Amino acid sequence: MKKMIAILAIGMMTVTSMMVMASCKTATKETCRIHGTMESSRWDGKKIFLVPMFGLQDAAHVDSVVVKDGKFEFTADTTEMKVIRVDYHYRDGVQDLLVVSEPGDVKVTIGSNSVSGGTPQNDSLQVWKDKMTSFNSEYNKLRMQAKQAGSEDILMTKGKEIQKALREYNVAFSQRQPKGVFKDFLKRMFPSK
Repeated sequence: MKKMIAILAIGMMTVTSMMVMASCKTATKETCRIHGTMESSRWDGKKIFLVPMFGLQDAAHVDSVVVKDGKFEFTADTTEMKVIRVDYHYRDGVQDLLVVSEPGDVKVTIGSNSVSGGTPQNDSLQVWKDKMTSFNSEYNKLRMQAKQAGSEDILMTKGKEIQKALREYNVAFSQRQPKGVFKDFLKRMFPSK
């Protein structure tokens, strides 16, 4: 009888242990890991922040870490648009960076031309950012030409063409994106007519 009770107790403990381990395994979420590199060591010892693009930007919703040896890392368990930004005391010459905190490993470099990639939405976001930079550069050249000519006529003609091409690009790019927060962001910024 004692042997039977011992076997039953061991069996119950085994089943209970298996259930606890199974429930722990299903409860874990996939997280976003952002692995960052700074363009320069001048930011070592400085704080860098991961800030929600939309919604509350208080201490409960903003994450921060200290840059060490030109590196930093964030983790996030929600998928949303965020901004990586250096402490405002040290932002001179640094470009804020939009990222999507989707599950997986995101690699970012923060500096004068910050870049991201490593996950599907962040790869698309970088392609979009590069194109926006190109459009902005082209438009800024026109603005300089208009200023030198002392006339805004060129902005009213070629400038409008660039703006139209930009809008068409954004609408088409948005339509090609799979469902997700980046697509939602594009639709919010550039609604189709």
